[in-house]
Amino acid sequence: MKTRSSRLPWLLLVIVGLALAVVVLSQGLGRLGPPPFDLVVDGQDITSRFDLSGLDSAQRLLAAGATLAVALALLSVLLVVVPIAVLAMVGLLLAVVLGGVAGAVGLPLLAILLVLCLLLSPLLLLALLLRWLLK
Repeated sequence: MKTRSSRLPWLLLVIVGLALAVVVLSQGLGRLGPPPFDLVVDGQDITSRFDLSGLDSAQRLLAAGATLAVALALLSVLLVVVPIAVLAMVGLLLAVVLGGVAGAVGLPLLAILLVLCLLLSPLLLLALLLRWLLK
């Protein structure tokens, strides 16, 4: 089992990597121009309000951190939800296939077994009666 001190370098590496990603993303946000769409509300063009190049460095860092946090949250959801959904679909498909096979093969066999039990029941009762009499 790993101790906490052996995990510390990995944790520091992840923290430094995330901080570097935020800084790089914030520098990229500073170089963005106006958006490639026009947004008109009540006849007024408000596209210029979405120009991210006008943000100061603290606002760019905050926007980059929020963007990275949302991306990591979506990635973690995808890493958990998608495999569970795939396993559920495979399990459901397997249950349907096995149920179909059991229904296609098992029901006729069950019907044959019931008919044999009905036909052999007098012999079974006679065998039980003989066993009781011989005791």
